[in-house]
Amino acid sequence: MSNLYLVGTCHIDPKGPERLQKFLTYVRPDVITIEIDEERAASARQYHAYAALSLLQNESRYRSFLGDTLFDMFKNISLIYGYEVWASEEYVREHPEVRCSFVDKRDASKIIKDSAFGGIENFVKEIMPTSLSDCNTFQDWIDAIYKDPSRLIEILRMGNPSLFHEVIHNGEILMEGGIRAAYSTAEHACIHVGGVGHIIGDNYNLYNRLQDCHPHRVTLPELDKFS
Repeated sequence: MSNLYLVGTCHIDPKGPERLQKFLTYVRPDVITIEIDEERAASARQYHAYAALSLLQNESRYRSFLGDTLFDMFKNISLIYGYEVWASEEYVREHPEVRCSFVDKRDASKIIKDSAFGGIENFVKEIMPTSLSDCNTFQDWIDAIYKDPSRLIEILRMGNPSLFHEVIHNGEILMEGGIRAAYSTAEHACIHVGGVGHIIGDNYNLYNRLQDCHPHRVTLPELDKFS
């Protein structure tokens, strides 16, 4: 019987790529599913390449404008954007027998529209503490989110019910189907890589929906113990 792992990520975790690749190497899955669709995956790849080149070419100008501390935070976030896609695909390139599929079939245009009409700016203001002063405090804040993402889910639900319904409820119904289909083809292990709010917390999430598959769930900071 194959194993199903639900790996909870934070999309702006500076340690995310290293942590995720560590777990992929440890488990050695034959199937990986990712919380994204083809269009957004392509955008993530393009942005990753652009950010690396832009920072290389303009570091002195950015650093002069932002200062060392803000520049370092900006650099960390920019370079890891979309890491769930490109870190997983780097593993697949090294292990071509591994299959990778995108299981988030939500209507991206609807999500963008709902985000623009209330909720997303207040959501960011609510969750972003004012005490972030450097890369270390930023990482501490990210790691704290992993422990209990319920507050983020509740802020989103109260601030923008339509966006909450599309991102959480509809999104998880669609992802569940994709994960089940991929898991049914796995001989050894299937790893699903997606936002921690879909896997940990008080809401009825993917972990609950997939109980008949006996999933193992893990968050990225737990992987720091692996050497």
